[in-house]
Amino acid sequence: MKINKLSFGIASFGLVALLILSACNAAAPAAPNADLPAIRIGNNQWIGNGAIDIADAKGFFAKEGVKVQIVNYDSVNAGNTAFASKQVEANSTVLSDAIAQASAKVPVQVVWVFDTSVGGDVVVGNSSISSPADLKGKRIGLSYGTFGHVFVLSGLAKYGLTRDDVTLVNIAGEDVPQALADGKIDAGHTWEPYLSTAVKNGNHPIFTSVDTPGIIEDTLEFQIDTIQKRPADVQAVLRALQDASNYWASNPDDANQIVAKANGLTPADIPDLLKTDHIYTLAENQAIFNPTSPQSATTTLKTISDFFIKEKVIQQAPAQSVLNGTFALALSAKKQ
Repeated sequence: MKINKLSFGIASFGLVALLILSACNAAAPAAPNADLPAIRIGNNQWIGNGAIDIADAKGFFAKEGVKVQIVNYDSVNAGNTAFASKQVEANSTVLSDAIAQASAKVPVQVVWVFDTSVGGDVVVGNSSISSPADLKGKRIGLSYGTFGHVFVLSGLAKYGLTRDDVTLVNIAGEDVPQALADGKIDAGHTWEPYLSTAVKNGNHPIFTSVDTPGIIEDTLEFQIDTIQKRPADVQAVLRALQDASNYWASNPDDANQIVAKANGLTPADIPDLLKTDHIYTLAENQAIFNPTSPQSATTTLKTISDFFIKEKVIQQAPAQSVLNGTFALALSAKKQ
C-alpha cells in the first residue's frame, strides 16, 4: 500500500561512511545457516509487497538457502506492533512508520523499498464533498502518527488547507469504509480493497497520492540484532525478493495469480492496481540507498522526520543509520 515513492537528494558524509564501512564488513558474508530458526517476516497484504508472496509461493527463499516464515497481519499497524514487540524479525511497513519506530527507539533498519504509491492511496469522501476545497470544516479519518497522517496533511496543503481547517479523526485505513457508512467521518484515507468497498457504498475519491509524490513508500525493515547476527540470511532474503521481482516481470500471469490470491482479489484486478503503484527495480533500490545518488532517501528521511516533529508525533529525528543500504548495494543484476 502504500507509498508513492521517492524523490530524494543530498547525502551526508556520515551516511556515506556508514554505508562504505558496512559494505566492507559484509564483503564476504558467510553462507546462510540452515540450523537457525526461520526468520519471521510480518506482512500486511498489499500488491506492492507482492514479491514476498511470490518468493514464498515459488520457493525462492528456500532456493537462496534461508528459512522464512511469513506472518500475515490484517493491517500495517498490527505488523508494526508485532515488530516493535519482537514477535517477528522483519516486517513490511511504510518508510514513515519505520521512521516513527526508530524515533521511539525501536531497533530497526530499513533494507529494501518495495514500491511507491502513485495513486493507490486515496482520500475518499461522501456526497457532501465534490472537491478538495469542500473538505474544509469536515471530519477526515486518518491513522495518526503513520504514513496516512503525512499523506492527508500533505494533500490538504497542496489544496491550500491546513489541519486547522478540518477535524482529524484517528481511524485506520482499513476501517474507513465502515466509519463513512456509520457517519463518523465525512472523508478518510484508505486503499484497495477497502477503497472499492467505500465507493460501492456511494463515496468517491477526493484526492490521491498522485498529489503527494515521495510520501508513501513500502519497505522491508529488520531488527538490528538480526542484521548483526545473521547478515547472510538477510542478504539471502533480499536475493529471494529479487528472484521474485524478476519472476513477476517475466511471468506476469502466474505471478499476478499469486498476488491476487494473497490479497483476496482476482488476477484481472492486478494490472489496473499496478498502474497506481510503482514497483521498484533493483537499480532503483540501489539509487535509493546510495547516499551520493540524486534519488537518495536521505532527503525523504528528513522531510518526514521534520513533519512528525512539527506534529508532535516524535521528539527528534532518528539517526540516518535507520537506512541500511549494505544489502541492496551488494546485490547484482540477474537475468530474468
